[in-house]
Amino acid sequence: MEKLKSYFVDKKQQVVVFSSTAIALYGYDQGMMSLINTNQDYLKTMGIAEEDPQVGVIVS
Repeated sequence: MEKLKSYFVDKKQQVVVFSSTAIALYGYDQGMMSLINTNQDYLKTMGIAEEDPQVGVIVS
């Protein structure tokens, strides 16, 4: 744990690591939701048509 603390000495490094992690997770989430929203079983269960504008709202 001490070695890990030594990597994040100042606030700038903490902000960079936090921001990078948030951006990576946001991108991962966007990719997963785009795959889920094209799944026919999901659309049928949710009662959403494939061309429905709600699909775009869910992804964004």
